Amino acid sequence: MKGTYHPVSVRAQAVALMAHGIDINEVMADTGMSRTAILFWVKKAKERGFNPNINRHVLWMTKDCAGREKSVEFLGYEAGLTDEMKKKRLDFYLKLQDWGLEKLKDIISTGIVLGHRRGSQKVWRTFADVSNPTVIRRHWKGVTEFMVWACFTYDKEGPIYIWKTETAQDKKLADIEIAKLNEELEPIKKTEWELNTGLTRVQLRSGKTPGRVPQWRWNKKNRKLVRESKGGIDWWRYQKVELFKYLADSITY
Repeated sequence: MKGTYHPVSVRAQAVALMAHGIDINEVMADTGMSRTAILFWVKKAKERGFNPNINRHVLWMTKDCAGREKSVEFLGYEAGLTDEMKKKRLDFYLKLQDWGLEKLKDIISTGIVLGHRRGSQKVWRTFADVSNPTVIRRHWKGVTEFMVWACFTYDKEGPIYIWKTETAQDKKLADIEIAKLNEELEPIKKTEWELNTGLTRVQLRSGKTPGRVPQWRWNKKNRKLVRESKGGIDWWRYQKVELFKYLADSITY
């Protein structure tokens, strides 16, 4: 019947049965849900990240003081390479199979891994299910995102760097340094702008009244250093924290 309410336990049962390949007619008989409702919730579950083809290994689980299942401390996933990604890697290395060992050593492989730690454990439930012990989980409100950057060759491991979260103090110091750099850059960029603008106006067609004289503005268009990202790793963090550091370490006197 259209508009019939189904508890979260029944919806989850229907999705699980469909994921295991059970005939939809049997699922309808076991759950009392209509065909349309079953297909709707299966689609909704996949949109929310449910993927029965991913093998999730729960490595460690505990229970809280009330005996309820605690949120997972560590969850391992199988490699997420698609067939297309695997094919690209295979084609790349097949092209290099005749290079020889010494030439292969010149290839530098890099890898970037994005991840997060802890984060909230979301529960698929309705407002009426908030007090149901079978769907209660401890929620972690905070989450720490991180990025690991590394590179390596055939016979040598390069630098590996785990990016830390930028603190408010780091942002404040970055703003101070960027402001000093902009003070040094502004007269240089203004001189370049005046030269380029003057040459452009010389080429104006004779007999035409020139338009309004351009006014100098110190902004991003004229090469002012600006941080626009709301978080993460932008040009400043990459250059200041990582690139300049390793370039300085690699210089020999």
